[in-house]
This record gives sequence, structure tokens and C-alpha cells, in this order.
Amino acid sequence: MRAAPPAATLAWLLTAVDATDVLSVDVVHGGSTSAMHRVGVRRADGSALTVVLRRYVVAEVLADAPSIAVQETTALRLVAGSPVPTPLLLAADPHGRDTDAPATVMSFLDGTPIWEPRRRRDWLAQIADAMTQLHTLKLPDNVGVPAISRYNQVSYAPPNWAQHPRAWEHAVELFHGPVPDTDVGFVHRDFQPGNLLWRRNELAGVVDWQAACRGPASIDVGQCRMDMLLYDANLADELRTTWERYSGRTFHPWADVMSIIGTLDSLRRQPPGPAARAALETAVARAVNDLSL
Repeated sequence: MRAAPPAATLAWLLTAVDATDVLSVDVVHGGSTSAMHRVGVRRADGSALTVVLRRYVVAEVLADAPSIAVQETTALRLVAGSPVPTPLLLAADPHGRDTDAPATVMSFLDGTPIWEPRRRRDWLAQIADAMTQLHTLKLPDNVGVPAISRYNQVSYAPPNWAQHPRAWEHAVELFHGPVPDTDVGFVHRDFQPGNLLWRRNELAGVVDWQAACRGPASIDVGQCRMDMLLYDANLADELRTTWERYSGRTFHPWADVMSIIGTLDSLRRQPPGPAARAALETAVARAVNDLSL
């Protein structure tokens, strides 16, 4: 994941972006499904360019999703014309024919994730607006976008810290049930603060599109809420109401079940603190109750 890309892959990159020399190669930290490097190159006209090279080098990831690079390139092309700021796809070798692994090359977006915003209301408004813009994208009939899939877990037993295991067990049953067939369209699927880049308090980029698929719009809100519940339950609830106000849609509680149960293994390996545990249990119980009405 951290090793420098092989010379042959860098040579492919130079050809793909019409460049002559590699000026720098730096690891981009934070990714778990692929190796990410920021690469500076000199183009044929003498100008410098910084790009992001993603290589799917993890065998387990490719075994679970052999077409993951194809999925990412399709998504990046779809969002290229959207008002949502996204990386521009510059090149791709989705089957790893000329590279050491399936690879994509994207434009570099300058920005950093924000987890605890100072301008809370504006931060949430920009997130909700980006989701709303994304969910208005129409999927052309001739573009293959996979249907949403579950993040399968090794075990579906409630966490050992759970105070209300029956609610978790019921949530697992709902998790394995049918996906809602309403409000379905193009979704990012991993829309969360770590994949949002900010610059001068403005949203500068939505990144990591390899999980983009066709599913209920609420899943993007649910995934973002899941991450927020780990450190600020109020923020998660504010996101829900802000998105509903901006989009005119109603949040589907199934999305909370899909997002929380889809991280059960992680919640066992790295148990959250007491406040986050309470927030997660509250969200699970609320979703189960709403879905049972």
C-alpha cells in the first residue's frame, strides 16, 4: 500500500497524461482499499502537473469486487458534468494490462477533510446540497452501474458491549431483507466526512467513487450519519434534517440499518467510546422501530 509504484506503471502514467518525466511521488494516506500516490510530472509542453494514481493492489478487495476499477471509472465519467466538485478522470487501466494492478489516474484536488467544523450549519448545508445535486443525476440506459450491495460481515452477532442485543438482532434481519425500491438512483455509497475535501470552508471535492452504484438516495445520508454517530450524535441528526430540507426527500431508516450493521466487524475490533455506543444503539433501535411500523 505504501510502496512506490513500479517503474513500468509510472511509465504508463507518463504516456497516459502526455508527460515526459516524473518529478515526485508521495503517498496519499487514509485509503484502505487501494494504494494512493500523488505524482508530480512534467508534461511535454514543459508545464508541471500533479495527479493522483490509485492502484488496486489488495488481493482481498479484487476478490470481492473484481470490477472495482471499472466501477470507479464509470462513476467518475458520470459525475464529470455534475455541479458537485469531483476529480477528473485522466486515464485508466481498469484490468491492469499495462500496470502492476488495476489503476486509475485522476486530477489532484487541493483540500483536506473536516470532522469537527467551526461553521457547523454551513458545513452541513454544503454536504446536504452536494448530496442533493448528486442524487439528481440521471443514469443513461447504456451505462452499466451495479445495484447496491451489502457490506458482508464475518459475524452478525451483536457487539459484546450492546445493552439491547434484541434490537441488533432485529436490525440484522432487516439488513438481510429486501432493499427499498423507492427513491432509487445514482449514489456515492461511501459519502462520509473522510471523503469530502474542504478548502477555505468551501467543499472542494468529493472523492473515492469506487463504490458508486444504483441504490436508494438515503444510503448516502445513512453512511455519513454512521461515521458522525461515532463522534457526535447531534451532528448525525442535524445532517438528516438538513438533507431532508434541501432535497425535499424523506430519509429512509433502512439506510441506518444498512450502514451500521455493515460495520459490525469493525465495531467489534475497535469498540467505540461510551457516548458513541449509546448513539449507535439509539439509532439502531429507532430504525428498527420505524421499519416495524
